[in-house]
Amino acid sequence: MSRLVEPPQIMVVSVVDHAPVPEPRGHPYIGAGGRPAIRPGQDANRTIDPWKEALRLQGTVASLLTGRARPVHDQGAPLVVSYQFWLPRPEGHFRTGIYRHLLKPTAPPYPVAVCRSDLDNLIKAAQDALGDWKKKRSIAWHDDAQIVGYDDTWKRYADDDHPMGVTIIIEPAPALEPGNYDSRRQQS
Repeated sequence: MSRLVEPPQIMVVSVVDHAPVPEPRGHPYIGAGGRPAIRPGQDANRTIDPWKEALRLQGTVASLLTGRARPVHDQGAPLVVSYQFWLPRPEGHFRTGIYRHLLKPTAPPYPVAVCRSDLDNLIKAAQDALGDWKKKRSIAWHDDAQIVGYDDTWKRYADDDHPMGVTIIIEPAPALEPGNYDSRRQQS
């Protein structure tokens, strides 16, 4: 008897007009009795919670559009995720006066300056929001350990064509043939 196999689910989550917020990192210190401890980042919950709620809301909408119950992807299913973050440009990148809508010639094209928006922290915040299994609010996957790869992942400055926010594309990982675990290798 053959089983009906569901087609792979591709899930797209978009949050626009909301500046992406990275997951705050804790700061290690020596606590009482000389034990190492970690102090949460300053104002961590005030800044990250609205961002995660926006991600959860749009993730829930995206999961409803797939027609499957949450979480959309089965437990243990390997996933590939793409993240495109559009960050707001600092005011210091723009000229002043009547030319305030124009960028300075020295404005960097990519957000690479030393700042809080490390790409790995942006990804961590998004993954925590979409896979919050401990609070029974998982949307896209059971556990972020299901993510086996990232594809087309970057951060850029928002512009007229791309408002600040994030687009997340979640899809099943490509199947590999037994013995062929390098998907980039050419077969002859």
